[in-house]
Amino acid sequence: MLAWLAFLTVAVVWGSTYFAIAVGLASFTPYGMVAARFSLAALLALGLGRWRREPWPPPLEIGHLMLVGALLLGGSNALVSYAELHLASGLAAVLAALVPLWLAVLSLGKERLGPKGWLGLALGLAGVAVLVAPRGGLHLHAGGLAAMVAAPFIWAWGTLHGRRHVKGRGRRRDADRAQRAGQPEPSEEQQRRDAARRRPLTSPGAVGASRRGSGQIARSRPRQRPQ
Repeated sequence: MLAWLAFLTVAVVWGSTYFAIAVGLASFTPYGMVAARFSLAALLALGLGRWRREPWPPPLEIGHLMLVGALLLGGSNALVSYAELHLASGLAAVLAALVPLWLAVLSLGKERLGPKGWLGLALGLAGVAVLVAPRGGLHLHAGGLAAMVAAPFIWAWGTLHGRRHVKGRGRRRDADRAQRAGQPEPSEEQQRRDAARRRPLTSPGAVGASRRGSGQIARSRPRQRPQ
């Protein structure tokens, strides 16, 4: 029961975003509304983070965080806002369902989606096709439609970039989980490989792994008999 309530909450809160954008566009330009929304959200998140005494992001991650913010907020969300100048908010919400598909496609090289996952994506896209099918006098705007196709791709690419380069703690970790909704979780082997890539060469684990590898190489070499 709780799972269904959680699903209903996400559907209502997330889905109503597109209706709220349509209402806001009556008073704001697309980029003006994006700037207003996320400037306020950033201040609230910063205040919450300071109140919870969460650590600041490491300096090496700041550039990646800036890129992810530019892609997701300045790129994807701005395109959605522009698209809703020409498309109905319901159509924009449905086309946003392409995010899981792009996440799966862009992850093919490292993480494979199982048969059930592809079946779920196929059923979801079929539902999208049914909802978007023209009824009566539905007219599509080429620019708005192109923006709504590009927006999910940019969101998916930016999400994957953040996942690979930003460790994520506290509110950033929760935001990362929300961004990756619909994306297959990495296998244990993939998680170990990612952890090994992020581990400094001077860490005890890395030194231990290096010594074990050296020992294995030494044992594999044939012993030379004294002359």
